[in-house]
Amino acid sequence: LPSTGAVPPPMAAQPAVVPAPTPVVAAPALAAAAQPSRVAPAAPAVAVTSAVAPAQSSTATMPAQAVPPSVAIVKLVKQAGDDDCRDRGTKGTQQRAAVESIFQGTNLASGGISQGAFGAVALSQKAQSLRTALKKQGFAHRTLYHGTKTKLLPLILNGGFLVTKGWHGIGIYTTKTFAHAQCYAGPDQPVLELEVYYKPEDTDRYVKHVNHDSMANDVFLVSDPLLVIPIEVHKCCPEELACL
Repeated sequence: LPSTGAVPPPMAAQPAVVPAPTPVVAAPALAAAAQPSRVAPAAPAVAVTSAVAPAQSSTATMPAQAVPPSVAIVKLVKQAGDDDCRDRGTKGTQQRAAVESIFQGTNLASGGISQGAFGAVALSQKAQSLRTALKKQGFAHRTLYHGTKTKLLPLILNGGFLVTKGWHGIGIYTTKTFAHAQCYAGPDQPVLELEVYYKPEDTDRYVKHVNHDSMANDVFLVSDPLLVIPIEVHKCCPEELACL
């Protein structure tokens, strides 16, 4: 309102109004497991009766601008799932050397991979390029998990996954649930959260469900280490789990 120069009379003091406290509603407990994972091939499959849910991924491994894939990496991506996929997951082969060169330099975002270190994964430049190429070549992805041991974590992050000959074939064993993956890690050991890539029109060529003698029955076999991108390293349960 425009000023008239008049001074308004003082207002009478009003009693203070204290709002009623807002009731606090407890959040529902998180389910123990919700997404896919890795499995040790030689042990009977299991379901977890008491499991710790993983914390949500803290940071993305991709930079603000995706690293453009090189011609060599695009060529490799076009070969993913082919007859050389086992060689790419086998130590000492020429095809394996190409995979190791891609993941070399991958580390935890918090720094070096040390005993008891967990958190988001910082991909090497070439691994970022591989991730970008997979997406540009029409691959979809799903989240799976892989339980492992601390001593093996640097080998996986810096060299990519190796294939394993297990009860259900040769490949990289993963599980759909974090809870089940804990059975293959152990107290305070690492469980890797993974992006696993596949072509929707031919899913089983890249990643397929295999029947597993466990209540969970959520084991997936990945054919090629080029298809597996580590996203986060979670800490497993504080004590041994009863797995069925």
